[in-house]
Amino acid sequence: MSTHLSSAAPVRFVSNAIYIQNTPAIILCGSLFYFRIPRGLWQDRINKIKAAGYNCIDVYFPWNYHELAEGDWDFNGERDVKAFLQLVVNAGLWVIARPGPYICSEWDGGALPAFLFTHRDMRIRDNDPDFLRYVRRWFDHILPIIQAFQVGQTEQGGVIAVQLENELDFFECADRAGYMAALRDMAWQHRITVPLIACAGQGDIAKATGNVPGIVPTANFYPEMDDPGIEAKVCHYRDVLRSRELPLMVTETHRTMFHLRRLFSCGVKLLGPYNQVAGTDFGFTNSINNWGNPLAFMTSDYNFDSMISPAGELNAEYFEARLFAHLLEAFGDLLAQAKPASPAAFQCQTDLPLPDDGLYGLEFAQGGTLFALPNLTAHAGTVRILTGKEHFPQYTPLTIPPQRCPFFLQNIPLSLWGCPGILRYATAELVDAVILPDRTILAFYADAAGEIAFTLPSESVAETAGMTVHATSQGITFCFESDQIRTATLQFPDGRTLQIFGMDRRHAAQLEGFTADGQPRWNQQYAVQSASVSPSAIAPPLVQWSAAPLHAQVATLASAQIPCGNAPKYLEEVGVLRGYGWYGATLKWLEEQHVSGFLLHQAADVVSLYVNNQYQGTATPGGGAVYIPLQHALNGADVELLIRTEIWGHSNFDDARLPAIRLKSLRGLENVTAVTAQRQFSKNWRFLPTATEAQKTAALSLTVDLTTWAIVDFANWLTTQQPHGGCFRKCWTAPEETNSWTLFFPEIAFRAEVYVDGCLLSHVNPHTPYVDLTPVVHPGQTVDIGIYAEQWYHAPGGVVLLLEGIRPTDWWIAASGENELVSAAANAHPHAIPVALPFHLNAGQMNWFYGDFPISDHCWTIRCDGRNLKISAFFNDRFVGRIWLPTENVRPKMAGGKENLLYLPAPWFRNDSNTLALLLESVSRIAPGELQELSFMPVSSQKTSSF
Repeated sequence: MSTHLSSAAPVRFVSNAIYIQNTPAIILCGSLFYFRIPRGLWQDRINKIKAAGYNCIDVYFPWNYHELAEGDWDFNGERDVKAFLQLVVNAGLWVIARPGPYICSEWDGGALPAFLFTHRDMRIRDNDPDFLRYVRRWFDHILPIIQAFQVGQTEQGGVIAVQLENELDFFECADRAGYMAALRDMAWQHRITVPLIACAGQGDIAKATGNVPGIVPTANFYPEMDDPGIEAKVCHYRDVLRSRELPLMVTETHRTMFHLRRLFSCGVKLLGPYNQVAGTDFGFTNSINNWGNPLAFMTSDYNFDSMISPAGELNAEYFEARLFAHLLEAFGDLLAQAKPASPAAFQCQTDLPLPDDGLYGLEFAQGGTLFALPNLTAHAGTVRILTGKEHFPQYTPLTIPPQRCPFFLQNIPLSLWGCPGILRYATAELVDAVILPDRTILAFYADAAGEIAFTLPSESVAETAGMTVHATSQGITFCFESDQIRTATLQFPDGRTLQIFGMDRRHAAQLEGFTADGQPRWNQQYAVQSASVSPSAIAPPLVQWSAAPLHAQVATLASAQIPCGNAPKYLEEVGVLRGYGWYGATLKWLEEQHVSGFLLHQAADVVSLYVNNQYQGTATPGGGAVYIPLQHALNGADVELLIRTEIWGHSNFDDARLPAIRLKSLRGLENVTAVTAQRQFSKNWRFLPTATEAQKTAALSLTVDLTTWAIVDFANWLTTQQPHGGCFRKCWTAPEETNSWTLFFPEIAFRAEVYVDGCLLSHVNPHTPYVDLTPVVHPGQTVDIGIYAEQWYHAPGGVVLLLEGIRPTDWWIAASGENELVSAAANAHPHAIPVALPFHLNAGQMNWFYGDFPISDHCWTIRCDGRNLKISAFFNDRFVGRIWLPTENVRPKMAGGKENLLYLPAPWFRNDSNTLALLLESVSRIAPGELQELSFMPVSSQKTSSF
């Protein structure tokens, strides 16, 4: 049923072009995500990306945004996919639909619902019947919506392709062919007739697609921007796909037009920069991932220097996009069918480094070429192009600014635009081509100066206004400086006129076209920052601040307590997929036991410990263990523990370095140990070097004779063999007076395997240096502990400690998601008392902090300044985002956008009073929390901008 290459299909691919309704097209596609933009602003963002010259958007559909809990589906209001797609197709834009089931996108869990992760034996993103059963339910909801918007399905259809999965080559899938075939078949069963595509994230097309018939491979590229090898890499994939009679489509890449132009010069037919329309991760939709080497928390501000900001502001890249789009429009179908030219066809003299193998460009079937000359450096450089016996420019210097990639034209037949002659070369870039009944208009722009050379019929007459003319036996050359609009006119013997305009890039970006009598039309709204309201033009709102204290009390924020018995459960196991969880337990006091601190096992994402209502500290263990020392000695009574946990987000990627950044990892905690002793465990290990897997297996056997083995300290064996593998063994008896034992490797610099009685228990590495022995050991039991270590160049192992202790009992969990927190904020508001900024909180303290202000018809951003605070922000009963201000030794890396910005969308303001409610948590063990200032900045009108 692979119909996407049929000549009758509404969308088809050939080796050198994409055809939509039998018309060739270059697809300029920008990401625009409805789930990160308030519904009241969807139209505004659609209008803006279209005005930038994009003809397509790609959009993910996050499964867990629509299935909020198992079987609880929502496609209404802000989640109304049909309404969003209708706006897009009404605007005349195409759509690449990306329903997953996994999407990545730095979104909570990559959009996989967290309830799936409680199925311990389920193989997600694989050919697992249990997983596919859930995927089918999702596809049964989302694919009929997408199907109705396909090109060819209705007169206004806009979906031109459906992407299955996302960068599967990054993931260890056991049966790629079976999995991708299952997704393909589900799509076909739902009458998806446009092409199915799958993107390779790190270049492995086979792993991304499973080599399944009916799925077209695409590529995602994120190289270093100044890499001279980008073009050579892209051309490799272009040629691989051409051998399959497919075009190269880059479905994700960097956002700058400098980079996109380089890709385009190699013959890429679909350019999909990610993410050109920024947004906000409202509520608990953030993810965590491995961008922090290894741990990073994604900010609520989702903005990778996108050309349209989360608040709708335009940056300079927006106008660069318009220039590129103008070029595509000027050539129309010709560029869509142009073929890559050999780099050997272009020679130049320059002081700039060139891409590997030379310059890249495109050949037109009707004759002529377009080629790119990127400046990979941070300084300007001069260029002279060599072509046969001619070189250019001949009369004006050609200087390329840093990080620019201009296109040059050579030997273009003017018959393309209804005129005789040839455009011999142009060092200015074509920005518009208009064919009118009596004339043709060609408009060019240049950074400083440009040359446009023609070979013309002998009786042609030239007139200029501000351009310099040079006539030779080869033809005529017009030179212009771009400090103002310059023009020239060519009158041909047949009576037709060619008007030539020269301008700078700012005017070119403002150009809207030409009137019937050949006059340019300008849109004065196209000035950088024109979509923003100047901060000096609007006074910040008059805000009344107030606060209501909390003392980490569960009752004010959370749901009813869920009993768990003698061990806690992960939050997802009790139905908490997003939000906060409070764990409570009792530590039965034992005489003569001294508790030095608490070891939290397999804890994530944010954990704050209170002992007898006294704050002990906050940590982000990344799903591993973390030790929090006690600040005060305990008395001889039972101890009450309270541990506040927060799901910052499930990982959107899969990385083995920390448990929490595995894609299927759970949140909350596994258990807690009250540590009563820390014992030295580094001495007197039996050791045997092992060079093979068979030797390792034999050395770990309980029947092997250890008497001949050396006795050494852990990881203290000198050898010239690299890498150096070996097995350490020792017997140990668990004390009767404790019931929890954990090995701790605080300085280990390599990976090791820990065995108990010959069975593998766990791995240890520098990021996860704790190994819990408790699941396989009982008080008074003697066990054999084995460690297999492979060291490179004597990487240190450091000391080994044995942490002994007691585990609490009588566990319970209480939780609060978005709805509970909104209610708690409203309930506490009447009890708040007036306060002023700066506002201080003691270590471990929680507070509701309110700002009340009147209506506004503008969107606002709020910059939060302070330290040692974690903030959850609610605006008019909507959860608008989270901020973690700098906190030494606690906060992980914050990634994805501005770490201290909140966004208040104009459609979410009310007609009377408006309330900003901040849940403040002071999360430093050693210093108070401080909210120093909240700065309100207006950013754009509520009204849709007209372009």
